[in-house]
Amino acid sequence: MGRAKVRMNGAGAREIMNSAEVQAELLSRAEAIKAKADSIGSGEYVADVRPGRTRAHAMVKTTDARSAASNAKHNTLLKSIDAGR
Repeated sequence: MGRAKVRMNGAGAREIMNSAEVQAELLSRAEAIKAKADSIGSGEYVADVRPGRTRAHAMVKTTDARSAASNAKHNTLLKSIDAGR
């Protein structure tokens, strides 16, 4: 049996990785992480998705100094990462 050759279409892959569907999935995962992080400590967090050059990026970040201090003390975002699976 011969070996199959696969050639990726780079432009097509970038288009898929930045698509609205992928961004919606990333946002739902980021919202799950945010919900878990909000339940730990006293900080409040915000979830955000942005398209990038090659793929979309989701992030959960602190909203103020109090949240940043709570995250530093409790490692809230690190502990909440499994909620996004």
